[in-house]
Amino acid sequence: MTTTGRWIRRGATIALLDANGRQDEMEFEGLLELPATAVRPTVQRGSRGSAVEALQARLKTLGFDPGPIDGIFGSGTEAAVKAFQRARGLAADGVVGPLTWGRLDASGGTRPPSPWSTPARPPSGVAGRVLAEARRHLGFREGPNNDNPFSAHFGVRNVPWCAYFVSYVYTKAGVPLNIGSSDGMRQHLIDRGRFFTTVPQPGDILIFDWTLGDHDPAEHVGIVESVSRDAAGGLRVHTIEGNSSDGVNRREYSFGSPQIVGYGRLP
Repeated sequence: MTTTGRWIRRGATIALLDANGRQDEMEFEGLLELPATAVRPTVQRGSRGSAVEALQARLKTLGFDPGPIDGIFGSGTEAAVKAFQRARGLAADGVVGPLTWGRLDASGGTRPPSPWSTPARPPSGVAGRVLAEARRHLGFREGPNNDNPFSAHFGVRNVPWCAYFVSYVYTKAGVPLNIGSSDGMRQHLIDRGRFFTTVPQPGDILIFDWTLGDHDPAEHVGIVESVSRDAAGGLRVHTIEGNSSDGVNRREYSFGSPQIVGYGRLP
């Protein structure tokens, strides 16, 4: 049997050649024409076809919602790709080439990226105290001109108060915090090395950017109450948010939502 040959691609197959470049037929009759491993094309906004459909299905399985799985690489798919790339430490350019395909394949089937927590019992420690305090205020409605007790606690009145709600809850839970803006909260977390884009845990801070591409990198904040899976296997992030529809309310998002900038954990 020839053992010094090499493989080359011939069209859609791989052929075995001997050391002189001839197709080797010694004991390889059934192996001379082997199916080549499929090479997935680079896809980006505007691409169409089965590769895009497979990409969309994979993103949805991993919790990054691309919208309809229709084989059309539109704005929703691009946003989901960028969110996935940011979560995996890649350049968030929205282009799915070999590196991004590789990370998609290596993301462990339907298992979420670490850290992952859906505790059977309520969280303890800081997280438990944060959630207990946040839940106490569910149903609160602000008064005229943004009147609320959360910013007032810090001596500030009649202002948007989502960040002050988070500050108030954390302060009451024993972690002093006095930040009145969403971007200020984001920067506070970044400066302390507490900002991340992997799957959050209950009690974490959630940072949003409602208007992608504008000059403001953060426009709203909330608190993660829990993380769950939907019927399709995607991850859902459940929150408690202040100044949400003029009150303190529960909300729910896809983990891969492009409006989620990231998460933070204190202290």
